[in-house]
Amino acid sequence: VCTRYRKRWAIETVFRDLKDVLHLQNCHARSLKAQFNHILACLEVYQFFQAAFPTHSIQAAQQQFLSLHRSSALNTQAFLACVA
Repeated sequence: VCTRYRKRWAIETVFRDLKDVLHLQNCHARSLKAQFNHILACLEVYQFFQAAFPTHSIQAAQQQFLSLHRSSALNTQAFLACVA
């Protein structure tokens, strides 16, 4: 019973992260193909965060990724301003 519950709990936490952090439920697409693509994109981002930040929760991985992206985007903009 405990083994089954642990497996089920892992599935529940993945769905919770997909809904809360990656906004799986916010798909407003009407076509089946667009809905499938939205779900697939959420799953791919979830997998990327797990691989890129294995010691972080999905929410912490998302925040870390965004902070790294923002700082690199600012550095790129500053560099381009200096070059131009």
